[in-house]
Amino acid sequence: MPCPEAEFYSIMAGLQACLPSQSRSDISLEAQAEGYRRMLGEYPLAAMKYLEAEVLKRCQWFPTIAECLNILKGFTVRHPLAVKRSEVLRRISAEHTTRFDEAMFRLVADDEVPQAWIDALPETWKQMAETRSLLRLEEDGSYTLRQSAARELAAARLARKRG
Repeated sequence: MPCPEAEFYSIMAGLQACLPSQSRSDISLEAQAEGYRRMLGEYPLAAMKYLEAEVLKRCQWFPTIAECLNILKGFTVRHPLAVKRSEVLRRISAEHTTRFDEAMFRLVADDEVPQAWIDALPETWKQMAETRSLLRLEEDGSYTLRQSAARELAAARLARKRG
């Protein structure tokens, strides 16, 4: 949705008030503002607010349309659904990491882990537990809990990692 006209002209007026113009032409401010509106008016309000903030940070002079377009290349649209999706994916990842860490800790701390629980672990987790010397890969392709000495070594490594 394009920036509302009143908001657009308010942003442009604010920039004109804050930044001197390098132009020495006799073009009226209204004609200049209309030219900017034709070239930049299709951007959404959020993009225009981004432009305003960036121009005030970067520019010593009132920017040309080309400079404005170049600055607007840095604006990324963050659709509300995209933001929500990113947050959901971040939470899922955090939950997955927590469950993985808990599973590895149980393999280290518990001498009596049920075989059914080990069998129910995701295959990649079992492979990682094997590389950490927590599980042993048997000839039949199943994983079993290693003896305590190997797990004590793995526990020491895990403690160093956490601590």
